[in-house]
Amino acid sequence: WIPASLLKAFANMVGADASSAKPVARAWLNYMAMCAGIAAPGTLAEIFRGYVGDRSAPERLAQDEVVCAGPVTITGSRDVK
Repeated sequence: WIPASLLKAFANMVGADASSAKPVARAWLNYMAMCAGIAAPGTLAEIFRGYVGDRSAPERLAQDEVVCAGPVTITGSRDVK
């Protein structure tokens, strides 16, 4: 339902080749729909809460928990300022 020329232009914008235009466009459309809260109740509230913070929310990591993601290491903390 999306014209091939539009898919190719979109693939070029995001650095994908023309053969992967449909999966790339579908992934981006799904992502944008998720961010808009379509079929995902509470998404916008969570995104907004992530930007402004919420001191009353429960901790996501235990105080002694360590998460490693490549070169980044995140440790749990109770020191919320």
